Amino acid sequence: MKLLIQFTIIILVAICFTTPAMADIMGNPVIKHKFVKGLKDKKDTEIYRKSGTWKNFHADGGVVVHRKNEYIIVGIVEHPEGGEGLAELVVLVDNLMEKMK
Repeated sequence: MKLLIQFTIIILVAICFTTPAMADIMGNPVIKHKFVKGLKDKKDTEIYRKSGTWKNFHADGGVVVHRKNEYIIVGIVEHPEGGEGLAELVVLVDNLMEKMK
């Protein structure tokens, strides 16, 4: 949480629907960092995502399916520890989305 205060974060959250083609392309992430790392302890959660890093810029975006909630989340951070901040961010957003439904 402390890391989030130091970052420049752009986030977009919206309700969405996944398609089978998108699930095939972006499902089952191999690298367990950023949003995947943040959601690892959340039961009944799937993420279909794409991430990237360039210098101090860390980005992750995807569709999160958690129980009956489906939403899009995109985060971009400029900080050496940005991947950790994205892991923290997705937990906060997922908790908020659970309360909204």
